[in-house]
Amino acid sequence: MRFTRLSQSAYARFVHDQERVLFPQLPGYAAERRSEGTEIHEVGVVETIDGEERVVAAALVRYQPWKKVFKRANIAYGPVMDYSRPDLVRFFFDHLISYLKKDRAMVALRFNPLLAERFYEDITPVADNPVADVFAATMAELGISRLRREFYESADIQARFFYTKDISGMTFADVTKSVGQVVRTGFNRAGDARCRGEIPRGGRVPYPQRHPVPHGRPV
Repeated sequence: MRFTRLSQSAYARFVHDQERVLFPQLPGYAAERRSEGTEIHEVGVVETIDGEERVVAAALVRYQPWKKVFKRANIAYGPVMDYSRPDLVRFFFDHLISYLKKDRAMVALRFNPLLAERFYEDITPVADNPVADVFAATMAELGISRLRREFYESADIQARFFYTKDISGMTFADVTKSVGQVVRTGFNRAGDARCRGEIPRGGRVPYPQRHPVPHGRPV
């Protein structure tokens, strides 16, 4: 395996082939932030498979100015990789840290992987994710600490819990009645016409609950 900075086109091809990527890891996000003057690096791991080099892990790294002379590296909802491969996880982060240290102004790395810590049935936890347990142990071995803060406590912490609800066969009125006040208010503000849709009964698409955990470490 080889850790490298990727071209924008190579990163875009990798992302295109992935099952699920959140917006802050998309090429379009990188383009928009670059247009605002933000420093963005596409980095990844290349592995030889069947005699051909392929990108097997990648991330958009956003460089954040800090205290005028320093920088912090941020990876929102990434990196994108197969977290069931401990060797790949360790290789990526070990080499990412070395890569960031080459910039003498860099003082910290922060990221929150799109990795389910546990799974739910509606709002009830039903099982922990063993892949997340191995990931946490690997991060600890690399000196990476879990940040014990939530997004509502600090503006630079990403939301780490996504809840999905089965609304198949429900009318708009049924949906608004079945959700909490905050969500109901959001629906009402957006307007009935913008939110209304037909959801066929039995039309639910399975979607695992995600619980990304923010991590960080000095570099």
